Amino acid sequence: MQSNLTINPYRPAFQANVSPDFIKAADNFYKKGNQGYKFENFMEKVRAFEKSYGYNDVNIVHDKVIMNGKTTHVLYAIKDGMKPGEYVVLTAKDCFRKVLEKFSHINEYEFTMKMSQQTR
Repeated sequence: MQSNLTINPYRPAFQANVSPDFIKAADNFYKKGNQGYKFENFMEKVRAFEKSYGYNDVNIVHDKVIMNGKTTHVLYAIKDGMKPGEYVVLTAKDCFRKVLEKFSHINEYEFTMKMSQQTR
């Protein structure tokens, strides 16, 4: 018996887009600290978001906000059509370095859980 069935590995056809401004800020931060190798690790995570983190209508955006009189760096996941206040907070830290570290360690499960909590 002959079969023409081919099995390809699962490759989702969706992505989460990482803001070019966030990428540029990370590049500048790592260049200033002479840590180009860390930027390469950062870009690997960006590619992971673009290839397999499950949402093609989500943008990952960094913003600085004032909370309790202090500047806080916040990383949001914003689905198309969301209004401010509906954004999914991926992390909020007191310095940009900590946001970069958290971004580099977010896994697909954690990202999916945070996105699903928002849509409830």
